[in-house]
Amino acid sequence: MTNERKLVVTRRFAYPAEAVFDAWLDAQALGAWLFATPNGVMEKVEIDARVGGGFKINERRGEVLAEHWGRYVDIDRPRRIAFDFGVGAETEPTTRVTIDIVATKAGCVLTLTHEGVWAGYEERTQQGWTMILDKLSRTVGNEGERELVVSRSFDAPRALVWEAWTNPDHFAQWMGPRGFTTTKPQGQLKVEGTWRYDMVDHDGTVYPNRLVFREIVPMSRLAYDHGGGDETSEHDFEVIVTFADSGAGTTVTLRSLFSEKAARDFAVEQIGAIEGGQQTLERLGEKIAHLQQEPFVITHEFAAPRELVFDAFTKAEHLKHWWGPKGCEIVDPRVDLKRGGEFRYAMRFGGDLAHAKQVYREITPHTRLVFENMFADEHGVPIAPPGPDPWPVRMLTTILFEDVGAGARVTVLFVPLEASAAERATFESGRASMQGGWSGSFEVLDAYLASI
Repeated sequence: MTNERKLVVTRRFAYPAEAVFDAWLDAQALGAWLFATPNGVMEKVEIDARVGGGFKINERRGEVLAEHWGRYVDIDRPRRIAFDFGVGAETEPTTRVTIDIVATKAGCVLTLTHEGVWAGYEERTQQGWTMILDKLSRTVGNEGERELVVSRSFDAPRALVWEAWTNPDHFAQWMGPRGFTTTKPQGQLKVEGTWRYDMVDHDGTVYPNRLVFREIVPMSRLAYDHGGGDETSEHDFEVIVTFADSGAGTTVTLRSLFSEKAARDFAVEQIGAIEGGQQTLERLGEKIAHLQQEPFVITHEFAAPRELVFDAFTKAEHLKHWWGPKGCEIVDPRVDLKRGGEFRYAMRFGGDLAHAKQVYREITPHTRLVFENMFADEHGVPIAPPGPDPWPVRMLTTILFEDVGAGARVTVLFVPLEASAAERATFESGRASMQGGWSGSFEVLDAYLASI
């Protein structure tokens, strides 16, 4: 039929072909991974594992009973399983699913072919099988105790998030925890291709990295072995990155799989891998924000040492003398200078008082500040900015500090976070106003620095 399509999903497993094959015909195992959802309650798993037999899997999902069933047309252990597949009543039309498994030295490769997928449902169906095969891998390999998973949702389309991850120029600007800089990857993004890059800590320590790509499903999935720079050594762990639609945005899940539990525990307890992964995805979000809209950028040179200028941006006793639009009074500034800490203050314009705050994301002393800034109520709860036009509720500010002779150069990058189209349009139309606002603030700071 012209309205039906065929899709293919391939997955590499580090487990014997027999183990992967048997998981498809074991009722207890099947209920843990095939069509199981996080909040569902499995009510029925039945298997008659012979040609002409079939399976039934019913899961309660709230008020809905999700019914999946199949009739086996080919069973050839450990090479092939094929079944006619249906959803709902067994009188509904079926599609054909074929599982081909080929043994390899490292385990096996599974190829799932789904024929008869309705036009328009290909991407959704492919994402479904991709998640199912992830669960199969966890079940067969008992991977839960060896894995580390972090995820984050972004208010951006999947194509843009994929571009931020797979473009080497973009990748270099966000990969790694706070305090690290990353060189542009060298190599090719292709199956069995390699990326090599260095991550450099704030103290100058260089950490070589080597990725060997095993699976690439555009805008959906990346799988690669992650190791150090020595090509003769084994990789340190496997990484699977998935990109899934989440409303109008995208959820990225970063899953690292270690060879044994002890290696995973060491990465978590001694290296801080969970926090590092969360910081990395947060930095990815900042890069995505810069890709969604060109940041406002302003640079100014101050006739004061870089250390003093940095202090002027981070200490309440200095901020109260210059922060905010020229002509306003800063009231009750309070600074908790740490990641996740806040700078709270109020701005008095004549008789009007407006509260605001910053939430610090990154603090590299005398070099770099990254924070969210927003208007807030007196309790620090974010609120919509004042004014008739829709302005973004949250803004991302990055401030860079450099030595210039005996003075310092400051560069500010200012961009909306998770903003609507109307809010982005207001931001775009306000660039001249932002130029005037920041220039006025810097004029006040120049005078203040000269007075101390």
